Amino acid sequence: MIEEEVKLTAGDNFSIDSYENLVDGARIEVDRHIETLTTYFDTSDFSMTRRRSSLRFRCNLSDLDESMNLAEDVIGTWTIKDGGESATSDGVVSVKRHEINVKGKFGDSLAELFQRAEVRPLSRGDLSPIARMISRRHSTEIALGEERVAVDDDVADILSIEENRVVHTFREIEVELLSDQGGLALRNALVSKMIELGARYSDSPSKLHLALSLLHPNLGA
Repeated sequence: MIEEEVKLTAGDNFSIDSYENLVDGARIEVDRHIETLTTYFDTSDFSMTRRRSSLRFRCNLSDLDESMNLAEDVIGTWTIKDGGESATSDGVVSVKRHEINVKGKFGDSLAELFQRAEVRPLSRGDLSPIARMISRRHSTEIALGEERVAVDDDVADILSIEENRVVHTFREIEVELLSDQGGLALRNALVSKMIELGARYSDSPSKLHLALSLLHPNLGA
């Protein structure tokens, strides 16, 4: 599938009482809070990163023990993304990426999980964690007529790989089109209003890019 999202950031004081008040006729269909752990993987020479692609495993934080160990039977979602390209609509800048999501256990064979996705089989033995982060997400799905958009407001902690120590905390707000449902007009209106209220475009193209710049500064991500 193709993911298209706008990435914004904002200070701690930025808040929106109701997305329904930003756009006439908009209604909230889903409103929930989620805490997750996301772990990104690559080869020792960062071959995926250098090809502008990424591989991650995301699971609910509540499914892990206190040390946040990823046991083989932990259930989550494996995701492969490419680097994407920018797009502009009515002055709103977004990023389009090819994305493949497969639900499964952490210990599952990646070759088997992705065999129907037409991607090159990955060898687990060649992969190591390159970044980890905890995300506290307020996820909202908003509709206007047939258009649907997701707004994910994340406060994320980037963790050191060895100690799970918090290296950096940041806020990112993703405004994403929900595939095959349309939503450009609604998305653009929401983003424009959020920028008027104090949000701004993120300086980093992705959470992983920011994490790599802090954890592996010599990589030049």
